Amino acid sequence: MEDDILEIELKSDYDLNLKTFALIRNTLNLSRAQFEVLFDSNIIRLAPNEKTKNSKFKNGQKIIIDTKGIEQFIRVRESDTNDSTLS
Repeated sequence: MEDDILEIELKSDYDLNLKTFALIRNTLNLSRAQFEVLFDSNIIRLAPNEKTKNSKFKNGQKIIIDTKGIEQFIRVRESDTNDSTLS
């Protein structure tokens, strides 16, 4: 199970006035709705276990990503896209 977890530590020499999840969403090219599904499903989360989607960037903050969950989400998303183009 540990191999299925990706941990990313955010570091910056500057004081950034960014919402952590906006940074993640933009980096992963996710819509707000897609991101909320991943966050609410605990596929993407912050450590320590912060539950708010509005947290500001903190130097040293960790993002935890369940890679198996992301892979499954992408497969479903691609399947939905392919199904809609066939209609």
